[in-house]
Amino acid sequence: MIKAAIIACTLCAGAGGTAFWVKSGGGSAGQGLVVSAGDLMSIEELQSRAHMENLPVTVVPEPY
Repeated sequence: MIKAAIIACTLCAGAGGTAFWVKSGGGSAGQGLVVSAGDLMSIEELQSRAHMENLPVTVVPEPY
């Protein structure tokens, strides 16, 4: 009886996960992973776009 309940829960979770994945627009493996060479940014450009002034500052006191 417990095995049947575990199998039923597993099937329901799998069906629900599949329905959520399909509804969210999930496609085949690799879809949306194609990046053209023009889309790549250099590390310097990524750092310049980071807006470091908006990040919180954590002051670490000296250990001694």
